[in-house]
Amino acid sequence: MTHPRLPELNLVQAVGEIDGSRTAIARELDRVPKSLAYPCGSTRRSRRRSQRSASRCACGVCDGFNTAATSLFALRRIEIHGTDSLLRFIVKLLTGRRNPDRGGGRALVRRRTSAPR
Repeated sequence: MTHPRLPELNLVQAVGEIDGSRTAIARELDRVPKSLAYPCGSTRRSRRRSQRSASRCACGVCDGFNTAATSLFALRRIEIHGTDSLLRFIVKLLTGRRNPDRGGGRALVRRRTSAPR
């Protein structure tokens, strides 16, 4: 509701944030949300709290791809911005990174865009 760091809250506060946000969203949309996005990431403790709520799944702030082994309460995501160029968008989808300039993204762009030798 107020976008706090869930791991820093006591149980009553965390449950209030999770349930309160669900109630507010349900009131606005006439539908109960089934997923949760952790503000500021998650910890084992915040994942346990969300599993006890009515959520079916939750995403954190970690980059990357999800697999069948990924916990439904620790889903990864790729951050896409409206200001991303089409090339940057494609590289993010291929690398699974929010900042493709790190970890080989530039090399991937060079390989994909350079003329054949």
